[in-house]
Amino acid sequence: MAVLAAAPVQVFAAGSLRGAMTAIAKDYEAQTGQKIALTFDASGLLREQIEKGAAAQVFASADTDHPQRLAKQGG
Repeated sequence: MAVLAAAPVQVFAAGSLRGAMTAIAKDYEAQTGQKIALTFDASGLLREQIEKGAAAQVFASADTDHPQRLAKQGG
């Protein structure tokens, strides 16, 4: 069953995960029709963007400290 949303799912991912996340997003889009918007950068910089209000539904960090810090802040 395809799930279609009006807006793409916003995914922030560490640059080191570019190859894997791009392949996963492509396969997911093909299977579901749901668009994925990928943003790649250093995990710490992505965490800072989220702390400043950037809307990311998924945060794939190369370092577990960054998502743990966000979780402690309630983000």
